[in-house]
Amino acid sequence: MWSIVFIFACTAERLEGSQPEDCIDRADNDMDGDFDCDDDGCQNSPDCQDTGTVAQPLEEPSSEDTGAPDSQDTGEEEEQDPQDTSEQEDPETFDFYSDFEKADYQQVLYLGTRFYGAQRCGDHHNWILQDNAFGDHCHLEDGPAYQAGADMVGGWHDAGDFIKFSLTHSWAVYTLLKGYEVFPSAYRDQDQHDYSGVANGVPDVLDEVKQATDYLKKLHPDSQTLIARIGGDQDHDSWVTSPYQSTLSVEQGGGARPVYTGAQADIAGITAAALALMSQLYEPFDAEYSAECLELAVSIYELGKTRPGTTADSFYPDGSWEDSMLCGAAELYRATNNGSYLDDAIGYNDSIGTHWWVVGWDNNTDYCRHSLFLSGETAALDNWHSDVSRYPGAVTSDQYVDGLAWFLNWGSLRFAMNAAFSAALYYDVTGETAYRDFAISQADYVLGSNEYARSFVVGWGENPPQHPHHANAYGREALDWDLSQPFLHSLEGAMVAGPTQSWEEVSSPGYADDINDWVGNEVTIDYNAGFVSTMAFMVHLYGGQ
Repeated sequence: MWSIVFIFACTAERLEGSQPEDCIDRADNDMDGDFDCDDDGCQNSPDCQDTGTVAQPLEEPSSEDTGAPDSQDTGEEEEQDPQDTSEQEDPETFDFYSDFEKADYQQVLYLGTRFYGAQRCGDHHNWILQDNAFGDHCHLEDGPAYQAGADMVGGWHDAGDFIKFSLTHSWAVYTLLKGYEVFPSAYRDQDQHDYSGVANGVPDVLDEVKQATDYLKKLHPDSQTLIARIGGDQDHDSWVTSPYQSTLSVEQGGGARPVYTGAQADIAGITAAALALMSQLYEPFDAEYSAECLELAVSIYELGKTRPGTTADSFYPDGSWEDSMLCGAAELYRATNNGSYLDDAIGYNDSIGTHWWVVGWDNNTDYCRHSLFLSGETAALDNWHSDVSRYPGAVTSDQYVDGLAWFLNWGSLRFAMNAAFSAALYYDVTGETAYRDFAISQADYVLGSNEYARSFVVGWGENPPQHPHHANAYGREALDWDLSQPFLHSLEGAMVAGPTQSWEEVSSPGYADDINDWVGNEVTIDYNAGFVSTMAFMVHLYGGQ
């Protein structure tokens, strides 16, 4: 992925719901979740009767109330119309509204998680490469360019290209694991790592994440080294599949690809957080693997403390590092109960204060403040609120992005999903329904409740994208850069970057399902992370699996 970072400055205004006397007004302005249709005098408010706003449970009258005969009393079984399901089902009722059904969110969660299997690098059952003419494996020489015999095979391709970034790996792992940690009932075990179709006793999301953590464990060969990236601009010199690229020269992205060291605290902190959280969540399935992740997390975090600063990388130029170290310290405290990590986390949290942006790979703060709050540090909630309370106000009515929480043209849906997941976590600990409803609105936007009347998820919903900027999905060895042929594969579960508000490089305002549009139609491992975890929240709202 080619990325440009902009500095976003704005003034924040705490979102407080007005509380006028009139019940209807209070319902319309309930930003803090205080309004209750059970309040005296409010039951007859139109808002309380509008099932599109609040789904109220209905009480069925008993046979005593109506005087109707009870079939059990007569000893006879009444014949029931097979078309009438009123007595066959006891439908659940919910106090929120969404535009899609529980089954929709379940399916999208499954597909969005499985997307990561199409990003696999190495020889680890990448499902989109199963019938590739050059084999289903790639880049088996990653590592020797750093040191003879070094094994750095595996992990995930970052986007529609095949570079591997430690920063986005770790950010995606951490975000996916936070979703599983907080909403575990949303996730199923339907398959295993090799896609044999047989459950293996491990939730599928952990199978996918382990592909990445296995790789991250290889990137810290000694106490003074952390690999930042494998591959580079050579990757962009041709449009071919990853198995074929692996047969090409180093200058064309194949062979022993270049390995970049020198990762600083911005990468070390979030990598430590990802491994520390994996150590907590994977322990019930493999205690030895859990211990290995924790040991590496401790070592990588200590390396980060000696390298305050950001990693020089033109692809993902991170502008801060304390947010990453906050995450590392917060998760290591939870994994070890060592108070020194809590002290570090509190220090980083206080130093950051309000971040004035939106959560993402370059600003990890929100999700680890959730972890810090769970550790008993209530000040983290206040800091977090100062940022998450701004997100609903980012929802715009502007043409091309109407209804979207818009922050930046490049990867607009990624930011909306990251903000939605932050709001979902905030709702989880506060119960403030305004944040729940904001998350729902953004989830539904991605699935099709938008001015385009289309899904932004490949392979799902109405008029979904069919031409993402993704070389393996295209499936052809386009050495002449002819990208006009039909796609050979559907990259199911991938959320595309999304609509732009204005011109941005190759992307015109709005959205076009165009393989050549790397601004609005590329997919990446970090785009899908917040999206998957937000879908898990939606399944959780509907009662889990």
